[in-house]
Amino acid sequence: MIMAEINRFDDADAEMNRLLIAVTEVGLDILDGARAPMRLWEFSERLAHMVGVRVVPDLRKLSEAIKELLRKANHPRLRVSAASMPDAGYVFDQGNEETWPVVSPKYHSR
Repeated sequence: MIMAEINRFDDADAEMNRLLIAVTEVGLDILDGARAPMRLWEFSERLAHMVGVRVVPDLRKLSEAIKELLRKANHPRLRVSAASMPDAGYVFDQGNEETWPVVSPKYHSR
């Protein structure tokens, strides 16, 4: 009985890992040709379209779910700015300076 419970959790972890890898791969594909950071809601909508979601759910809820998945994936390149602000942020590729969010010089630390 205990082994069945352990296997169920292992299967759930494996499924989550596959989901995180898929979201990361598709996310980097979306940003591949980007010349600027992408709004979280726009990124979420494109991601849903690319994975075949026919009816996109409430974009706010979807964006928050995508933000959480990206946080859990913790990929060194795929990042979200303003991660703590609900319904806000930009998705960018840390490996591509063209997609980095612009920060006003007055907010840079001296």
